Amino acid sequence: MCRLGTVPLLLAVVSIWVVGCAAPPEVELAPGEKLELEYRVVDGLKYKAKSFTATNYEGLAQDYMTENRYVTSLDSIYSDGTTVRHLQFTEYSQVTYQGGEAVFDPEAKMVEGEQLWVRLGPKGEILDWRGLEGVRSFTSEDRNLRQMIVHGAALSFLILPREPVGSGDEWTQTVEMPIHMRQGVLDFKVTNTYRLVGLREKNGHRCARINVTSVVVGTGEGHDEMRDYHFSIDIEGEGKGEIYFGHELGYLVFSHQEMNLETEHTSVRGREEPKTEYFSAKVESEVVLVE
Repeated sequence: MCRLGTVPLLLAVVSIWVVGCAAPPEVELAPGEKLELEYRVVDGLKYKAKSFTATNYEGLAQDYMTENRYVTSLDSIYSDGTTVRHLQFTEYSQVTYQGGEAVFDPEAKMVEGEQLWVRLGPKGEILDWRGLEGVRSFTSEDRNLRQMIVHGAALSFLILPREPVGSGDEWTQTVEMPIHMRQGVLDFKVTNTYRLVGLREKNGHRCARINVTSVVVGTGEGHDEMRDYHFSIDIEGEGKGEIYFGHELGYLVFSHQEMNLETEHTSVRGREEPKTEYFSAKVESEVVLVE
């Protein structure tokens, strides 16, 4: 059975990308002026990431907060756009709020201290990864939980255009994420469209401000022969946000995104009539460079 308790973790995975007082003025690039956005090999960048998920399942409201701090390094950049990245999760927590009570997820604490190495292709696709050996799951197979963490980490890395871009120019990233569950597979497809807006200072750094719109589609099904149980799940979502990339530094400074997701879950047990349940969620996520 696909436990609905695992859905918030899936939502956190697809929303891990990524308002304060008056912002400094924005500078648009002159007509014909192009900006080259490139990562640089860098070691030991510290980030704080958090996401807040407000859910509604058949009229039952439930909220989730996920927070983590991590240190990341860009170890290698190859001529074809392939990169090798290293992350170490220094803090990691997930809290469920229902009826004013906060419940901490014991699985989340297992991620603290874990390390991950992931090799990404030029379009953000996961080529291979290693690490997270200490991660254990109470509700799914260990490797399935690790894969969800890997996919979330991969999606947190902004994919830069291979060619110089000017104000208003767009580029697209599509990542397909098969998430294996104990009784089946859930296939996610996330398409991000980025648009360079202009230049603006953020947290003391000169940055390229990039708008992003996201479309999420997820389908899956599974079967438990012992309990004669079959289920299917369909997820659709749209989101938008903004990213500040330190183009003179070669790394991310800040990102913020909001996403709305709708889930339809249909199950059949034995010869019973199919039962369809609906689940909606609004996810807000943020990643900040920690000085």
